[in-house]
Amino acid sequence: MKRIESINLAQLAFNIHRTETTSTHWKMLHAHAGLEFLYIYEGQGEITVERQTYSLLPNTFVCFQPFQLHRVEVPPQASGAYIRINLTFDPLLLEPYLTLFPQLNAFFRQVCKGELPRQVFHLAPNNRLALWLEEYYTVQLNEAGHNHEEQILFLIRLFQHLQQDVFPKTAAASASQRISLHIERMTEWMERNYHRPFQLEQMASELHVTTHHLSHLFKQYTGSTMTEYLTARRIREACSLLACTDKPIAEIANAVGGFGPSYFCQLFKSRKGMTPQAYRATIRHTPAINLSIP
Repeated sequence: MKRIESINLAQLAFNIHRTETTSTHWKMLHAHAGLEFLYIYEGQGEITVERQTYSLLPNTFVCFQPFQLHRVEVPPQASGAYIRINLTFDPLLLEPYLTLFPQLNAFFRQVCKGELPRQVFHLAPNNRLALWLEEYYTVQLNEAGHNHEEQILFLIRLFQHLQQDVFPKTAAASASQRISLHIERMTEWMERNYHRPFQLEQMASELHVTTHHLSHLFKQYTGSTMTEYLTARRIREACSLLACTDKPIAEIANAVGGFGPSYFCQLFKSRKGMTPQAYRATIRHTPAINLSIP
């Protein structure tokens, strides 16, 4: 049996569901407009994201960024079932509530838009994350409608746990408030200007910091260079435009950094393993890629 879902651009801003699959060869290639967390309770298979394939095992936690194409394949389980919880939400739902928490806000932005050193985590049995997701899902089942306040509190608690106990530690996690504010100003500047050719001197002038200090501080406290961060942000925006609009490739190339179409296609393929045209075709579920299961 084949089970493939294309991107759903009209999904709810917050969606959590628990699914159990038995006697089925589960194969899915898709992406979401929102941020997706996947937790595996039972089942074994493979997950492919950013051209890397990982083992899918019980107590595997995976983070999929917005518009990040990923494949999940689970053969029929000889003993048991494929049981998982998916949490997908629009980052804009949580973003306004993190302004008072600079370090958590920086971590949130990194998870949503930045370059992640790891996206697949094999956790210990009966860990807090597994219990929280199961508990929150059960509460949602027993409540009518959607409690916005509960959703926000749950997400803040979840991201605090991910920052402290799941994702690799960075120097930013223990940075002083002054340094955290510096990093926040840098990321805000790049968010405002990622669609233009990057000029470090202009950034330094506007933030009143030397170019050397900017580069050193960002690398030291985020684990990635500003160029790496900007490239990830631009590719993420390009994926969104490819999925949601019919804009020509040349127009998208210019919109995400003032690139020429040739260079943009090379950059996109180096990051995604496929051309922008192939990504658009795949995300819209056209016959450009064969997903059949023998």
